Amino acid sequence: MRKLTQLLAGTFIIVLGLTGCKDDETDSNLPLAGTTWTLSTITSVGCTDQLNNGVETCTSTCDTVVFNANGILSVTEDGVQVPATIMYTVAGNVITVMYEDSGIPVTEIATYTIVNNKLTIQFGADVDDGCINTEVYTGV
Repeated sequence: MRKLTQLLAGTFIIVLGLTGCKDDETDSNLPLAGTTWTLSTITSVGCTDQLNNGVETCTSTCDTVVFNANGILSVTEDGVQVPATIMYTVAGNVITVMYEDSGIPVTEIATYTIVNNKLTIQFGADVDDGCINTEVYTGV
């Protein structure tokens, strides 16, 4: 009887673990999956060249970002679809974006929040210019 109890307990733990993994995979890109956002502002601070610090506000053809449920990001810049394959994952409030730039793999990691139909993405310091960029998008 003791072996049966241990076997059932072990099976329950394995099933629970597999169920937990399945849920994690299913929800890994939520709440961003299936959402569309239009760029409102980019704020840059801490730049090596102080002239790069400031706020840029989009007033006409603004960039649009679509978080597809398959983990692919669709980006439109100045009304033109970006042809590159851009992948993303989300874990908690951290978003990881992966793409190639001139054949070189690039991974960007940022934190994000969604408040009142505004998506705010905060990147760490850029390796090239030291800028810490915050992008704010409005839900479509």
